[in-house]
Amino acid sequence: MPPGKEKEFVEKIFIPDDVEFYNPNISNNLSLENVKHGKIQIYSMIDVSCATCLKKLDYWENFANTYRLRSAVSIFALCFSKDRFEGFKYLFESGELKHIRIPILLDSKGTFFEQYHDMYRNGINTFVVDSSGGIIFKGDPIQNKNHEEFILELIK
Repeated sequence: MPPGKEKEFVEKIFIPDDVEFYNPNISNNLSLENVKHGKIQIYSMIDVSCATCLKKLDYWENFANTYRLRSAVSIFALCFSKDRFEGFKYLFESGELKHIRIPILLDSKGTFFEQYHDMYRNGINTFVVDSSGGIIFKGDPIQNKNHEEFILELIK
């Protein structure tokens, strides 16, 4: 490191061990480590006890279908719920969410949400992370098209 230069601090994302991998549309034998691939991962926090927030799953499913083939990117819905995921799981079991194929992480103990709730309340619900866990982008690409364009540039 050149004299006078401080090492730049890189904020890292922490995915707690207690998040549960869930998506009966793909496989119940998978874990977070099994589905991580590529140099970039995208984690989007979604309140699945909120009916309108569930539409975010459709956004990310469409995003994954449209852009996944262009680069090695993992997309995860990191979900929290006020009803212990009962309604959410019912939607999967009833087939209403049969089109959702992205990996879903259930933050059933609220560990992740507790750590990042201030950001979420301030409109930051998506983290783009490099292969070492360093956060390279925080924002809301669903509400802000500039954020979406920035993420697309990162994954090209």
